[in-house]
Amino acid sequence: MVIILTDSLLSRFNKLNVPLYLHPGLPLKSVQQAYFTGFSAEVNSRLSMFAWGWHHEAGIHLLRLMLSGAFDKYPNLQVISGHWGEMLPFWLQRLDDSLPLAATGLSRTLTRTFQEHVYVTPSGMLTLP
Repeated sequence: MVIILTDSLLSRFNKLNVPLYLHPGLPLKSVQQAYFTGFSAEVNSRLSMFAWGWHHEAGIHLLRLMLSGAFDKYPNLQVISGHWGEMLPFWLQRLDDSLPLAATGLSRTLTRTFQEHVYVTPSGMLTLP
């Protein structure tokens, strides 16, 4: 099930002071065609879902939520991001360098927003040595 994160929904999470769990979903068909085809049907499917696509989509969604100013508008809004943060923690410094406050108009850097509003969980990515 896909739920659109509307202002009223974000406002409710903010008011209740409970975290929102962002879970990956299937990329749009056009995205699947552009990035996740050209291999066997099995590889195409795996690549577009649990191997890469799901995580990229969830990370992009969280990044867009951060860039939208939602965390400035809703200061109690908290998000849980699975799979070690869906790639975002590894890109925060570059995002801050590439999208400075002067460009985004946000009140704080993306790194700071992530640190203050996002909880990271491994969500099944628990490979042990």
